[in-house]
Amino acid sequence: MESLLEVTLEADEFEPYERVTGAIIRSKSPYVSDAPRTSKEALQPEASDTRPQIRGRPVLPSINLNLIKSWMRSCESEHNDCSIFGPETSTQRGIRLIDVHREMVVLASQTERYVALSYVWGPNTSPMLTRDTVLRYSSPNSLKASTIPKTIFDAIQLVRNIGERYLWVDSLCIVQDDDSDKLGQLAIMGDIFHYAYLVVVASVGSDAYAGLPGVGPRKRCTWQHSEVIDGIPFITTQPAVRGALKSSVWNRRGWTFQEIALARPVLIFTENQVYWNCKRDIWREDVTCELPLASIIVDESNSIWYSVPYSHACRTHIYCDYAVGFSGRAFGEERDVLWAFRSILRMQESRFPQGFIWGLPYERLDATLLWSESSWCVESHPRGAQHNLVKEGRQFNIRFPSWSWLSTTSKIRFQDPCGNSIVSEISWHRPLQVEATEDNGGNSTGSSGAHAGQHAEISAAMSVSGKDIVEYGLLHFTAQTTLLSLQPAEIVDNHQTTLSRLKRFATQLGNRTRLPRTDDAIPTEIEMELERRRIQARIQVPSGETIGQITTTGSFFGREAVKNGELVLLSSNGEGLADGLCHSTDSTELDCGKLVHRKGCQHIRSHNIMLIEWVGVIAYRRGLTQLDKDSWAKVRTVEKRIVLG
Repeated sequence: MESLLEVTLEADEFEPYERVTGAIIRSKSPYVSDAPRTSKEALQPEASDTRPQIRGRPVLPSINLNLIKSWMRSCESEHNDCSIFGPETSTQRGIRLIDVHREMVVLASQTERYVALSYVWGPNTSPMLTRDTVLRYSSPNSLKASTIPKTIFDAIQLVRNIGERYLWVDSLCIVQDDDSDKLGQLAIMGDIFHYAYLVVVASVGSDAYAGLPGVGPRKRCTWQHSEVIDGIPFITTQPAVRGALKSSVWNRRGWTFQEIALARPVLIFTENQVYWNCKRDIWREDVTCELPLASIIVDESNSIWYSVPYSHACRTHIYCDYAVGFSGRAFGEERDVLWAFRSILRMQESRFPQGFIWGLPYERLDATLLWSESSWCVESHPRGAQHNLVKEGRQFNIRFPSWSWLSTTSKIRFQDPCGNSIVSEISWHRPLQVEATEDNGGNSTGSSGAHAGQHAEISAAMSVSGKDIVEYGLLHFTAQTTLLSLQPAEIVDNHQTTLSRLKRFATQLGNRTRLPRTDDAIPTEIEMELERRRIQARIQVPSGETIGQITTTGSFFGREAVKNGELVLLSSNGEGLADGLCHSTDSTELDCGKLVHRKGCQHIRSHNIMLIEWVGVIAYRRGLTQLDKDSWAKVRTVEKRIVLG
C-alpha cells in the first residue's frame, strides 16, 4: 500500500492568497518502483517492474456509475465486516421508505434493502411528511422534481441508477408534526443508518436544495490539471476525504456525527468528486486504488469515521473522544442533542454496563464530570432547549442539567480523558428522580421533585426513561465544601478581532478587562452580553490571600463586585508514582493500566473543585477549576449532602 504525496498549490487562477491543498500523482502508467525514489528518479520509468500501484485518473463532469457499482459489488462480496447482518431486525418495523420506482412513500416490512441519505436540512426543507401530506406522498408519482428539494430528488435518481429500490430520508419518512411518531423514530435513528445497505452523504451546500454534484443535469466543474514531464503523465488529485469535508456545513451538523458513526459503506458526494469509505477500503474517483496491491493506507485523514481504531482499550478515552467530536455541533432543534448522541452511547453500552445518566457513564462519573468549554470561547453558551421524551404515551420536557456537557452548545474538552490519575473525594448516592413537566403544547419548564429536609428519605428511582440506556436523574452525593470570596479578575478574551460593544464600553470606564461597578449605567444589551461573558475570578481565603482562580460567567456576579461562592471538592489528581499503599493495576479490556491511589495519600498533587450556586434545594454547576494541594489545605471545609441539577 502507499499514501499520496500531499502538496500545497499556488497558481494564478486561484483567488489571491488562496492555497489549494491536494496531491500530484503519476497518471496511469505500467511502470513503478518497489522502493521510494528521489524526485529525479521518479521521472524515470523502470520497465522491470509491472506491479500495479496507485495512479491518478480524470474525473468526469458526471459521476461514474459503473465505477460506483463496482465499488458496491466489491464491498458486498469481499468485505465480511461490512456485510449487513440481515433485514430480520425489529428496527425496520414501522419505518417508512421511499420507493424510487413508484416515487412514493411506503411502509417497510422486514425484507427491504435500502439506502439512507445523510444531508443538511437548512432553514427550509419543505415540503416534508406531515399528518396532512401522508396520504399525498403515499400515492404513486407524488415525489417529483417540482415537489421535493433537489438533494432528495437527486438521491432518488442515484438510488434508481445504481440498481437499488428503496431510500430512507428523514424529512419524508418521519411525520414531522407528530411528536409521537417523531420521538419513536429518533430512538432508532442509529439503527436505521446502521442497517442501511449504503449511506449516501450529501456534503455540498447549506441546505437540501444544493443537490448531488454529477447527478442529473448538474455537472461538476473541471478542476484537475495534467502535465507530461519527460514523457511521464502527471495529474492533480483532491485532498483526502477528511480535508474535503472539513469546511462543509454537513460536517458541523449534530445528526451527521451519529449517522456516520453507525454507518458501514458510505458514498460521499463533495463538490469535486465522490469518495467511498467502508470498514475495509478507501476508494475515490480521482485515484485508481481498487486493487489489493494498490490501495490507500487507511488513516484518520482519509477515513470519514471520527476516529481510527485505538491501539489501547481505554473505554473512558474512547467515550471522551466521541463526546469531544460531537460537542459544539449545530442542530435545527437543540432539544434533539441527546437523541442524536444516544446511538453513540449504545456503541459504548458493553463497555459501561451500568449505563449512562444524561450522557455520562456511571462507572466513570469522576472523570467525565471534569469537562469545560474550549478555552478559545469567550462566552458561555448554555443550551436553552429542553430534552423531549415520551413515557407511557405521555410527552415530557426536561432541562439539561448543568453538570452534563450536553448542557452547553460549545465545543468541550476533558481534563483527563482516561481518568487514570483521578481519585474520587465524594460519596455517591443513587440519583434522584426527575419530576418532568408534561408537555401540553405550552412552554413547559421542567422542575425537580426534591424538597428541603427530605434528602435522606427520598427514595432513589429510575427517571421517566424507565429501563432505557439513558437515565435523567439528578446527581446526589456527599462532599466537602467551603464558602470563599470570589472577585472578578478579568473578562476572558482570546480572540484578536474587532472590539465588541462590550469592550468599547468597558474601555470608556477606564479598564477594558474589569467588570462595571454597580453604579455604572449599563445599556441593556451590554448587560446581557456581560452575563454571558466568561469571567476569571480570584478565589480568596478569609485572610485575603488569593489561592487560585476559577472561570465562571458574568451572570454569577450580576452587579456585585465581590461574591461568596461555594466550592465543592470533587476529586484529586495523583502523581504517577507507586509505593506499598498506592499500587499499579494491570490493564483490562475496559481500562488502561493505572495507579490506584488512596484518599489523602502522599501522591496527591492537586484537587478538582466545582463552583456551585443554590436555587432552592438544588445546586447548579457554575464553574470548574484545579487548586494545588497546599492551597486547598488553607481552607476549612464542612461535609454536605448535595443534589446537583
